[in-house]
Amino acid sequence: MSDDAPLGGDMLQVEEIRDAAGVEALVPAWRRLAAEAARSPFESPDWLVPWWRTYGAGEMEPRLLAWRAGGRLAAVAPLARRDLRRFGRPIRELAFWAGGGSLLSGCVDLLAVEADRPAALAGLGAWLQAPGNDWDVLHFLRLPYGSSSAGALRAWADTAPWRYLSLTGAFRSETFTIDLPADAAGWHGHLGPKARHNMRREVRLFARERGGTIERVVDAAAAGELVAALERLMGRHWGDEEKYFRHDPAFGGFAVEALTAMLLSGSAYAFVARDGGGIRACLVNFALGGRAVAVLIGVDRDPAFRAFSLGKNLFDAAIDEAVARGCRSYDFLWVGGYKETFWHAAPRRLESGLVARGTTGALVAAYAAMRRLALPRLARALRRRPAA
Repeated sequence: MSDDAPLGGDMLQVEEIRDAAGVEALVPAWRRLAAEAARSPFESPDWLVPWWRTYGAGEMEPRLLAWRAGGRLAAVAPLARRDLRRFGRPIRELAFWAGGGSLLSGCVDLLAVEADRPAALAGLGAWLQAPGNDWDVLHFLRLPYGSSSAGALRAWADTAPWRYLSLTGAFRSETFTIDLPADAAGWHGHLGPKARHNMRREVRLFARERGGTIERVVDAAAAGELVAALERLMGRHWGDEEKYFRHDPAFGGFAVEALTAMLLSGSAYAFVARDGGGIRACLVNFALGGRAVAVLIGVDRDPAFRAFSLGKNLFDAAIDEAVARGCRSYDFLWVGGYKETFWHAAPRRLESGLVARGTTGALVAAYAAMRRLALPRLARALRRRPAA
């Protein structure tokens, strides 16, 4: 399928990719576009293609839209379709890649540089409204902060007519982000001299008492060791409540493949605290398009390590690295527990929702509104109700 639309003086042509070979052929140009335009490091094909291989292939069919202008790749919308059966009828569902499977999900959107984005977004709307495009519901989960896609979907729903349902807040939607200065001196000023002194003292104490070091890791060959350390440390901390590895047998392999690819492309880095007993703390970060994100952290909770504040010191090193890479922001994402130390981290809401069309789509939207919005509100009201 192809349509033409103007884009910055060129013609924008869309190609719909429905097979793995087409996806793989697109990856080099997609990677270059992501390095320039990504609003979230999770929009990199080095994250998304391993996700597809692990969680998407066999369950969904790719509907990846790629727009080109003057021979260059201008925009990508990594969509997938799957066929479900609910309410006694078939449902044709569209969603952005990485919208499920792993708990590390969402933060994927239409990818385009800012100058090309309005035309690409209009092209996505035209594709969704084109006769013969077979979908009943389109899901989006935690769009990158500042995305205009939710507003565009809402506007299209008003005119199509479709139904737009916001699910922001029904899913985990709030992250904490630090806006970064242009250099390390500016960043250190945020913490203040006392905090800096205490953190340097903790690192020296770790070295003196445990022979420990804080190490930066960018070698792709270390991906397996990093993921194994995270699984061990997170498992010890959370036990049966650990949800990434323990409740998802596919996650470990996916994490190694994706982290290897991200390290190879220069879009990931890690910091570890290591002593003679091995890795005692590990923090994996992604950085792309001027934005850095804390992905996963594991810290040894043995009281013997408490005085070293290993997690806090890994974050300090990771934010220093983000500044050195020219990143404009650092997002704590879901790793939590450290925003009190980095007190100037500001909350940001990421939008989730769905667009539905037709009778089948309306049924899906009504069910989602009841399950994700009405029933949780009722449960909260009942908990607040005083006992008789």
